[in-house]
Amino acid sequence: MEGAAAETVRGLTADKDEDYDLILENLSRRFGHIDEPERAKRRFDNKKQLESESIEVFEQGVRTVFREAWPTGDPKSRENDSMLQRRFIDGLFDPAVHQFLRLHARTDDFVTTVAKARQYMDAQEQAKITAISEKPNVRFAAIEDRRLIGSSPFSMVSRKSFRQFWTIKVVH
Repeated sequence: MEGAAAETVRGLTADKDEDYDLILENLSRRFGHIDEPERAKRRFDNKKQLESESIEVFEQGVRTVFREAWPTGDPKSRENDSMLQRRFIDGLFDPAVHQFLRLHARTDDFVTTVAKARQYMDAQEQAKITAISEKPNVRFAAIEDRRLIGSSPFSMVSRKSFRQFWTIKVVH
């Protein structure tokens, strides 16, 4: 250690387990926050999913901040599970997922709610992929018209001439 950390633990030895506790206590007092659990509770209450953050990463973030705020709390207790579920749903970035879970996960526990959110996002992703793959291909085919050979369709002024020169063919 060096700097302020070394100064904080100067004179302390690490011979017994109690010494490690004393070193940790001194470092926490020097570098930690006085109201760390209270700060963590505020962070928990304000936890929001970032636009680029996946459901899985957001879930883990909610769990981590919960453990920091309530280190001795049991996340499986009914009250804490409900608190985790509420923060998870309220913090979601996508309002459609938020609404879906409000309708379909009211009576579920936190783990089931997260699973439903993941299923919803997977279904949305599959729908996007399917929609992209089902887009029709549009091809332009020239109609041979001896009067228009040698002229560019973009130099023509009238739409009628343009329609005579080009047709649109949709291929599925």
